[in-house]
Amino acid sequence: MEIKSQTKSPQRFLDRPLDKGLLQAEFDPSDYEMASLNAELMMAGEPSPGNLYLAVFNPDTKKVEMRLACAEGEIFQGIWREHLHKAEQGRLYVKYDQAEAFSDYYARFGGAILQAAPSLRKRRQVIQDMALVNLRLFFEPQMEGKKLALSAKRASLLMDQAVKDPELLQNLGEVMRKDYSIYAHSVNVSMLAMSFGHYLGLEAKKIRTLGMGGLFHDVGMSSLPASILKKTGELTESDWGKIRTHPRKGYQMLLNVGVVTYDALMIVLHHHENIDGTGYPSGIKGGKIPFLTRIVKIVDAYDAITSARPYHPPRPAFAAASDLMKSRTGHFDKNLVPNFIRFLASPYVGGDRN
Repeated sequence: MEIKSQTKSPQRFLDRPLDKGLLQAEFDPSDYEMASLNAELMMAGEPSPGNLYLAVFNPDTKKVEMRLACAEGEIFQGIWREHLHKAEQGRLYVKYDQAEAFSDYYARFGGAILQAAPSLRKRRQVIQDMALVNLRLFFEPQMEGKKLALSAKRASLLMDQAVKDPELLQNLGEVMRKDYSIYAHSVNVSMLAMSFGHYLGLEAKKIRTLGMGGLFHDVGMSSLPASILKKTGELTESDWGKIRTHPRKGYQMLLNVGVVTYDALMIVLHHHENIDGTGYPSGIKGGKIPFLTRIVKIVDAYDAITSARPYHPPRPAFAAASDLMKSRTGHFDKNLVPNFIRFLASPYVGGDRN
């Protein structure tokens, strides 16, 4: 894992055509302590709020290297995006410690970026990437209450945008991220839960709550050591003990953030409760588990199964559906699971999740 600066000017690096073959390597951005974002999120003619990197495969070392593509404060050029598109590489990468700067940037230019997106699919990706970069701030150990509230407010505005524009909640299968990170998983769950709520005919307020609860359901994971989150082997009982603390820690983290409603907090606190009472942290069961929480639990499980995880490769959607059906009487709301499976075959999902 390497991050390299260019000896040449970043303008020269992206101002020339790119070698498509060197930009197609498979890798996990989190291994580099980076988040990916769509090139559509950058406003041409505006200075970049932080360093932007491009992932380049080095044929000599057989490794992916992060090359500086645009320096912080440098004007982002429209021709750079065109060259990225021609090379079929629409993603750039930012360091986690610059997430706040990019979140501020999207707060200023988010509306213009969405309007400039050339297609509905791109608009879906823009919403996802904005949410992902903003969510990253919740995992900063020095995150202060004031900044936490500001980031939650920005997330709330993104959820409002999705509720107001229902088309953003359709055909999500084509834009769901299959690479696993807490951030990508949380954004997937948020968007899918909102879409499922729309499919069920829920009112806008509840759909918005599903989005907020889904986005923040795993923020308590920020208290866990990376060694557990990235562990590829079998988890020990001690590991599981730590993992089982994350719903309550996430709830406590968001308790005084005004924009996060009580119902969204209940999703964060109870998304690992089982219908038969064997879940955690409270062991509540049946109808005592809030309805919206039961929705997020199903979506959470589905995305976990169909995404690449440190301990298993992604599984096909039909395998995930089979697992949900087998567990529906113990872990899930048995009436919701068949509806969710029908939802997966609807235009609300579409695309290829296999």
